[in-house]
Amino acid sequence: MVAEQVIQGKDGTNLHVRQFHCKEPKAQLIILHGYLEHCMRYVEFAEFLNKSAISVTLFDMRGHGTSGGKKASLDKWDDYLTDVDAVRTTLLPNVDTFLLGHSNGGLLLLDYILQGSGTEHDLSGIKGVILSNPYCEPSETLANPIKKAVGKFFGAMVPDLSIPSALSAEVLTSCPIKQEEHRNDPLNQKNAKAGWAAEGLRAQARVQQIAGSKTIAFPVLYVIADADVVASVKVNKKVSSELKAEDKTILIREGEKHEVLNEVNREELFETIANWILDKSA
Repeated sequence: MVAEQVIQGKDGTNLHVRQFHCKEPKAQLIILHGYLEHCMRYVEFAEFLNKSAISVTLFDMRGHGTSGGKKASLDKWDDYLTDVDAVRTTLLPNVDTFLLGHSNGGLLLLDYILQGSGTEHDLSGIKGVILSNPYCEPSETLANPIKKAVGKFFGAMVPDLSIPSALSAEVLTSCPIKQEEHRNDPLNQKNAKAGWAAEGLRAQARVQQIAGSKTIAFPVLYVIADADVVASVKVNKKVSSELKAEDKTILIREGEKHEVLNEVNREELFETIANWILDKSA
């Protein structure tokens, strides 16, 4: 069963939430999607998890998909964080809660659980988190000093200035079917915004600085694709090794690209994640 609702973020921005419920769920998962994409790209994964008795909550981040806010734009990073708080209020009661963040959503989730922004968030009730190639640093291939300078300089002055992303479907996944879906998806966006870039750069620096400063009280599954040319594999390996958690698993996906949940062997990873969630909620 799919339920849809529109809720409001702390500042009144509309957030489009879609929940894939199953009968007698053993756990529930919130998915935080990446930058310039939208939540409905995770429907195949959500439907797979439903078969394992895991309910899934998807939502379009502000500025993405069918949620409110200027397209791809961001006033302040805290808006993302408080939106997660808002979405958590829609969850099923008395069902173990997990969160998964991919790419920019993974960076956001790291900042959220490390409480790095200075804004306190209630982490009670979280049973575990999954980090999928978090965007802790652009890859050496993607990194462009000029784009970084534009983001830093114009982020505050002209936050809606467009910066071409240069992320082709072939860069994201090696699956031809998913490449074609990406190219033909009208809700995917092509241009980043300077305001987001500036806020993201600060979040990246913060997360890298504090990754080992706190012990995370719940299990962490950190997924890294070693052929990723979007997020730095080197930095993700460093952050994942420094991250302190009593229960931490680092999973290296050999030969896979940035969007591991859209890769050719995705069902194998789907099953690994489903089993991990069920094991940690037992």
